[in-house]
Amino acid sequence: MPLSTYGIVSECDGSPFTGTTRHRVTASASGPVSTRAVVWSVAVALIVGVCIFSFNFLLPDGSIVRSDGLVYFLYARSIVVDGDADLTPEFPEVQTRFSATPYVTGALFTYSRRLPDTGKITVPWPIGIGIVMAPFYASGYAVEYVVATIGHRSPDTYGAVPQYFYASGSVLFGMLAFWTGFACCERVSTLRSAYLASLATLLAGPAVCYIFFSPSMAHAPSLGLVGLLTWRWLDCWQTRTRGVFWLGLLVGTITCIRYQNVIFGIMVLTLIARDARREGPSVGVREALLAACGALIPLSVQAAHYISLNGWSLGHRAGTGFMLLDHARVELTRPQFTAVLFSCDKGAFYWAPIMAIGCLGLLYAARRHAWARVMLAIFVAQVLLISVIRNHGDRLDMQTSFGMRYLTECSIGLAMGVATLVARARSLRAWRSWVIVGALLSTWNLLLIMAYVLTIPRSGCVTYPQMADGMARAILQVVTAIRGL
Repeated sequence: MPLSTYGIVSECDGSPFTGTTRHRVTASASGPVSTRAVVWSVAVALIVGVCIFSFNFLLPDGSIVRSDGLVYFLYARSIVVDGDADLTPEFPEVQTRFSATPYVTGALFTYSRRLPDTGKITVPWPIGIGIVMAPFYASGYAVEYVVATIGHRSPDTYGAVPQYFYASGSVLFGMLAFWTGFACCERVSTLRSAYLASLATLLAGPAVCYIFFSPSMAHAPSLGLVGLLTWRWLDCWQTRTRGVFWLGLLVGTITCIRYQNVIFGIMVLTLIARDARREGPSVGVREALLAACGALIPLSVQAAHYISLNGWSLGHRAGTGFMLLDHARVELTRPQFTAVLFSCDKGAFYWAPIMAIGCLGLLYAARRHAWARVMLAIFVAQVLLISVIRNHGDRLDMQTSFGMRYLTECSIGLAMGVATLVARARSLRAWRSWVIVGALLSTWNLLLIMAYVLTIPRSGCVTYPQMADGMARAILQVVTAIRGL
C-alpha cells in the first residue's frame, strides 16, 4: 500500500486556533513504500524480538510478562481460555507459576483487591489491552495445545509459547507505529527526513523499550493504534474528513487500553470544530454524534466489565476498571510539570533527549502549521495530566519516575516534530549531522535500556555518569554471560 505519492501534492492546513486556512503545495519525489520493505522490516523485527525475549528466561525473574504486563497477559488468557475477563480463578495460579519477585508480580499483588460481597478479585487496569492482544495469545495457545497434544500432556496456558506469541504482538504493533509514524512524517516533510525521524524517535525514545524489552506492557499496542489514529486524522486534516466514526472508535479503544489516551481525542475534537466552522454547525453535530457512537462501543465494553464485577458502585471501595477512582489522587495545587520532563528520576527529556528535539520541532512547525499546534497541545495536556496525578500513598515526587513511560504514546507527534527539523537540512553535511545525532542517541538509549535491566537502579535519580558506568557494567555482564554459555 503506498504511503506517499508522486508529483505535486496540495495540502489544506486549516487552523482552529487562528481561524485561518492555509494551502501549501509541495513537490514530492518519493515513490510508494513497497510491500516487500514492509514485510522485511516486520520479519527482522520479529527475529530481533524473539532473540531479546529469550534473554528474559536467562534472568532470575524468568518471565517475559511482568509488572503491569502480567495483568494484561492474564486478561488475554482469561478471554481466550475462560471466555471472560474475571481474573479471580487465575490469581492463585499466578502465585505458583510466576516468580514472586516484585518486578514480576508486585503490581498485581499490590493493586489487586478481593471484593467482600462477591469474593472476586479486581484490579484497576482497563481490559482493552487484553482484548486487542487476545488474538496473539490465542495463536500461542493454539500452538501450545498442538505441542501438548503431541507430547501427551496438558497445555501450559501460562508457558513460554503463549508468552512468546503475546510478546510478538507488541512487536507487530510497534511496526505499525513505525510505518504509520513514517507516513505522518512524510506528509509534513520529505521522504528521507521521514525515515530518519520515525526510526530515530522510536529507537532513541521509550518506545523501543516497550516493543522489545518490556513487550507485555500496554505501550506498544497503544502506540501502534495511536499511530493509526494520527495517520487517519492527518489525512482528514489535510484533505477532507472521512470516516469520523472510525476515528471515534480508535479513540475509545486506546482509552480502554490506557485511560490517559483519552487526551488524543483532541485530534477528533479539533477536526469537528474545523468542519463546523467551515461547513456549518449541522456538519459538526453530525460528525460529533458519529465519533461519539464509535467511541461508545469500546467504552461500553469496559463499563460492562466493571459492572459485572462491582455492580453499580462507583465509590472508593469499588474495584476494577477506573484507576483514578481506585488508586490515584489529583493534586492541582502541586503540579510537577518541569519534573516530568527534566527530573533525573526518568524525566522524559532527561532520559530521552530525542523527545526534547521533537518538542522543539513541534514548536518550530507550530508557527505556520495547525497540525503541529494540535500535536503540541496533546503533548502539553499529557504532561499536565502526569504532573497532577499521583498514586495513593506515594511520596510527592514518585510520579516523576513515570514521566518518560507515560509519554510513550506521544512518540508519533514528536517524530513529526523531528522530521520538520531534519527537513531543513539543505546540505549533505547538515543531513549527515542529523544522521550522526540520531545514531548516537539511539545507541545511548539502547545501552541505557540494557543497563536499566541489569545494573542501574530502577527508581530514584540516576545521573549521566551513573548511566555511563551502568552501561559499561552491563556490557561486561552480557559478555561474561555469553562466554559462559
